[in-house]
Amino acid sequence: RLKLPEWTKNVFPHKMRDPFMLSLALLSYNETIQKFHTGPILGEIKQQLLENVNNTNVDRSLYIYSGHDVNVVSL
Repeated sequence: RLKLPEWTKNVFPHKMRDPFMLSLALLSYNETIQKFHTGPILGEIKQQLLENVNNTNVDRSLYIYSGHDVNVVSL
C-alpha cells in the first residue's frame, strides 16, 4: 500500500475537506445545474427503458453504468 508523502499532511485531508464539499455543493447548486449534469445519463436510461418496453432492442438484457462523484452528486 502506498503512503502519502510527509508534506501532504499539512493539507490533506483536513484542509481539502471544505473546498471539496463546496465543489460538490456547486455541482447541484440549482435545478438548472442539476439537469445539466444528470440530463444525459437519465436521457440514456429513459431511452433504453422505452426500447425494452417496446421490445425494439433485443440485443441486450442488461445495462451497466458507472459514475463519478461529479456525475452522481446531482442525482
